[in-house]
Amino acid sequence: MVKEEHPTLNAAEVFLRGLYLIGIKAMAIGVVIVSALNLATPTDFIFDRFADFKAAAGSSYGAVLARRLIGFLEKDLVSSCIVNKVVDLNLLVI
Repeated sequence: MVKEEHPTLNAAEVFLRGLYLIGIKAMAIGVVIVSALNLATPTDFIFDRFADFKAAAGSSYGAVLARRLIGFLEKDLVSSCIVNKVVDLNLLVI
């Protein structure tokens, strides 16, 4: 069996320009898509999401804010636990 020798490359012969261009193009496509989605989102939907804040003037504003914050923290905690479990089981290497 004949061993094939691979030529060694020095740093001057390695070009990463293609990888950088792919990254820049992907980021540009992402920015365009997010901008298009932002323009296409009906404003009524956004105003409806914050209608309970507007209705909760005064002391009940804190309760609405606390309820949303607790919901966010619950989702964050659950997703963090899932990611940690997946990494611990070596299902995903980070």
